Amino acid sequence: EFGTIVRTKVDDMYQQHTKIKRDTQTKSIGLVTDSTCDLPSEMIKKYNIQVVPIVIQVGEESYLDQVEIKPKDFCHLLQTSNKKMLTSQPTPASFKEVYDKVIAKYESIISLHISEKLSGTIQGARVAAKSTKYSDKIHIIDSKTSSAALGLLVVKAAQLIQKGLGLEEIIDRLKIAADNVKIFISIPTLKYLMRSGRLNKTKGFLGTLLNLKPIITVNSDGYMLEAAKVIGQKRVVHKTLDLAIKFAKSVKNPRFGITHVAAPK
Repeated sequence: EFGTIVRTKVDDMYQQHTKIKRDTQTKSIGLVTDSTCDLPSEMIKKYNIQVVPIVIQVGEESYLDQVEIKPKDFCHLLQTSNKKMLTSQPTPASFKEVYDKVIAKYESIISLHISEKLSGTIQGARVAAKSTKYSDKIHIIDSKTSSAALGLLVVKAAQLIQKGLGLEEIIDRLKIAADNVKIFISIPTLKYLMRSGRLNKTKGFLGTLLNLKPIITVNSDGYMLEAAKVIGQKRVVHKTLDLAIKFAKSVKNPRFGITHVAAPK
């Protein structure tokens, strides 16, 4: 059974989603990110990370990611509906609402987001920050990546904050880490890339006919590009792992994360 998307009491849901945990010890740095980080809710709660949801558009309807619509609901709609589905960045007002709550408890804010080459999310954060009276206390960082790679950077930021490092040192370390993180995404079907308009239909049909499976990555400048292309689902899984292992061997003390779309096994 897939859940029913309900639009009632959205304000209450959003307030619960962005609620600042009451700590017995006040910390000096608050941490904000967006829902493209793909972190599990347990980790978000553990590190008291404030997440601004992106907007998912399904036809004429729009939903706040992880607040009004969950991944399983989105996947169900993707498989059963012919409506066009897109994502859009959070509004500056959404960022400001979160910033206001965080700054009431913390002395400064680190706001770490999806690559600005992939989304306008970080621009919304910048607009919101400039509109506040405490803009000098908000430090916005372009992760130059997305999904699990962004999530790893967010967790690193949270751990550095917990260790008590200074603001400038944390920011410097995060920028270095952003230059040394990599994501590899295996695409099992080209159908949804064609539907969204991200892939030319002629190329998509040809790729489907040949059973081609692309592997997508994000380069050091934050742009998405093709890392490899193989034939068949088994080969694409193995190739994705090979690319990840090769990269992991090139960095010191590697960390990794695995995300999926309706494929828990």
